Amino acid sequence: MKTLLCLILLMGVTSMTQGETKFGAPFSDHAVLQRGRPLVVWGTDEPGREVQVAVGTARKMVVTQEKGEWSATFGPLAAGGPITVTATGSTTATLSNVLIGDVWLCGGQSNMEWPLNLCDGGVEAIAKAGDFPTIRLLRMPHLESAEEQRAFPTPVSWQIASPESAKDFSGVGWFFGRRISTEVGVPVGLVQVAWGGTRIEPWIGAPGFAKAPALRDIHRRQMAQIRQLPSEMQRWELREAEWKASAVHADPGRDPITEGWESPDASADGWDTVGVPFRWQDGGHAMNGAAWFRLTVDIPETWQNADLELNLGPIDDLDDTWFNGVRIGGMNDPANELSWAVKRRYRIPASALRPGQRNTVAIRVWDKTGDGGIMGAAGDYFVRHPLTERTLPLDPTGFFRVEKAIPLPTMNYFEFAARYRPRFADPATHPSRLYNGMISPLTPMAVCGAIWYQGESNADGAQDYTRLLPALIANWRQAFRNNDMPFYFVQLANFGSRELQGGRSKWAELREAQRSALSIPGTGMVVTIDVGNPFDIHPRDKQTVGERLADQALAKHYGQELNGGIYEGPLAVGARRQVDGVHVWFTSIGGGLQLKDGDPRAFEVAGSDGVFRPATARISGETVVVSSPEVRQISTVRYGWADSPDACLFNAEGYPASPFRLDVMKD
Repeated sequence: MKTLLCLILLMGVTSMTQGETKFGAPFSDHAVLQRGRPLVVWGTDEPGREVQVAVGTARKMVVTQEKGEWSATFGPLAAGGPITVTATGSTTATLSNVLIGDVWLCGGQSNMEWPLNLCDGGVEAIAKAGDFPTIRLLRMPHLESAEEQRAFPTPVSWQIASPESAKDFSGVGWFFGRRISTEVGVPVGLVQVAWGGTRIEPWIGAPGFAKAPALRDIHRRQMAQIRQLPSEMQRWELREAEWKASAVHADPGRDPITEGWESPDASADGWDTVGVPFRWQDGGHAMNGAAWFRLTVDIPETWQNADLELNLGPIDDLDDTWFNGVRIGGMNDPANELSWAVKRRYRIPASALRPGQRNTVAIRVWDKTGDGGIMGAAGDYFVRHPLTERTLPLDPTGFFRVEKAIPLPTMNYFEFAARYRPRFADPATHPSRLYNGMISPLTPMAVCGAIWYQGESNADGAQDYTRLLPALIANWRQAFRNNDMPFYFVQLANFGSRELQGGRSKWAELREAQRSALSIPGTGMVVTIDVGNPFDIHPRDKQTVGERLADQALAKHYGQELNGGIYEGPLAVGARRQVDGVHVWFTSIGGGLQLKDGDPRAFEVAGSDGVFRPATARISGETVVVSSPEVRQISTVRYGWADSPDACLFNAEGYPASPFRLDVMKD
């Protein structure tokens, strides 16, 4: 009995200590593996264990290292699949439905992270996402670390494209990947590595700083600031609490004076006439608090027996909505931090309809802080028949009335935080922390390339950015073992002041820093100065951005002939003084330069005194001729030098010119 008991105990101990064969962080069912490049597959098992790895019909035998890590390298594979990938050691691990295609990293801050379901055209794109089963999505969780990680704390899984998986994925990434999939015809893997509000420094690994002598001073300066953080955070937390107490307002509920305002028969006396959408600060109402909108729509008799669907643009911040006096919905949870960005969609019961006559939509808006009103585009406001898919637009002229006005604080939260919040308050802002947590576990996975949308959070340091962006590109290329890895980035869109400031514009300077990275081989830049929103740092048109990124990839990486070889907007390359003014030359003029409706002062010139003044501009052949009666001897020309200039210079193919600043060549 003692012998038998010992054998049973020994067997139990053996089973408890037996290893398990596992794949590394980026591998799961439905994955896309990179075609045409050496393929590294890795994982873990018990130390010293032989592991046979099979990728389709190719096989390799490897032995785990001292810490139980194993890695197998395979020769380049052709596009196709699905295949099965297995690793057999202590146990057998299997990946099924794996495709071979092109893997693209989608990196950056909030405009890359912005989900498809909040984009213009997102609803339609989500509905059709299932038509692209060879697009696979891998969405990285937000992870930061002081040390480089080789795995994620919880498993991450590739998802087959579907309405469910696509809706929360990067809108820019989705529109980019969909175009690549359609045009190239190979499986596409999209890996989202984005985190809203982040600077570029956390995305650069420690080797990226160490190998670039020009960055060492930046790294030392930032680490010194981080050491002062504890005392700075104490002061900030007290100050932030004071600001919130005075600037963020809870809804006390409807004032009794509004009784009946939701009724279709309510009088219009005391209401202002406004165009919809309507940001009430633009209409002279500098306030937080509550206000009402009344919109109308004619419903035909043939729709009278059906429940309909009311569609509205984003409402900033919270709403209660009525149709002909019947409450049909509302998004009024004060804990919902994204309610201001969400388009509304409410069911209209057939019993609430007044067929053949005017129907009234009444919306009570509570603005707890910041901007207020009903936002989006005119096309966001309509009634849809769910059976026929026909739509009826709401009348773009509506009525507006203030219920409760609360004075605005002296500065909004963004201004307040920019002034007082310690720069490194969040550990995710520290150098290399996001690289360590989100990029390192993916390496050395083979990838095709990267698209990058970031820079808003670095707008205070354009001079540093001219060194940081090249360092990031070099660092990622080294990490993914691809010195020629394509890297296509988005130049900042228009946001903020429209005024050509005559002096400095931090956003214009950051755009110039971004453009300087075009000197690096294998890069490309997408200009978005025409698709931003002066009032919203998160413009909703992500389809144009994603497809312009795809244009870069299709032309430069895939070698496709687009628009006669034109896949981007004009880039200014030189300026020379001539008799009729200063002539500015461009690349990528395509079918010709065009000056469209825009700010007539988009061009400025300065003399030797460095003071910029408005200039006139005209097209002359392949140049733009700039002049000003106020500047006799022009030394410098610039275009679009503002946070949110109105774009007016394009090529015939419809791509906008990048803002620029050029010194005039010497005579």
